[in-house]
Amino acid sequence: LAPGKYEAYILAQTWQFNPKEIRIPVGSEITFYVTSKDVQHGFKLEGTNINMQIVPGQVSSLSATFEKVGTFNFVCTEYCGAAHAIMYGQLIVEP
Repeated sequence: LAPGKYEAYILAQTWQFNPKEIRIPVGSEITFYVTSKDVQHGFKLEGTNINMQIVPGQVSSLSATFEKVGTFNFVCTEYCGAAHAIMYGQLIVEP
């Protein structure tokens, strides 16, 4: 959108997030827009207060600013089937 301001559009489906990896520079604000194509999922960005319920046909959104370099995993928090435990992605905050 502008320097230091990003949007991420994420599709949850059994048993993956697409995209699986997102990279932003440190100090950036990012708004996550997450939806599901099949069943109910969850979206929790570990190490932050971002935790959303993802319902098919609806878009959930939250924003955060990342002031620290690091890798933040996002995981599904709603049981969505046999491979639920391997459903994750990463937000990588780069210098």
